[in-house]
Amino acid sequence: MMLQYALTLRLVAAVELGLCILLYAGIYKPRTPGLPETSKDDPARHGCGMRSIRYVVEKYDGLMSFQTEDAIFHLNLCLPVPEEGTAA
Repeated sequence: MMLQYALTLRLVAAVELGLCILLYAGIYKPRTPGLPETSKDDPARHGCGMRSIRYVVEKYDGLMSFQTEDAIFHLNLCLPVPEEGTAA
């Protein structure tokens, strides 16, 4: 049986109490546990997005979590927003 995946996503962003909160939910093709892998034909040129996101979140003292549920991928990011007049 071949499953079809529609391009569907949800992105919510909010700034509250000095934090930028980003919530993402999208469809993905589950393959292996851990960080999702690229579905592109050339994995050498794709698939580093999650590692890059994690790097940026850690660099700016934020939090990142993700989970999968069936074929839905949830990514939650929380980053501190610099006060006005301070460098990031």
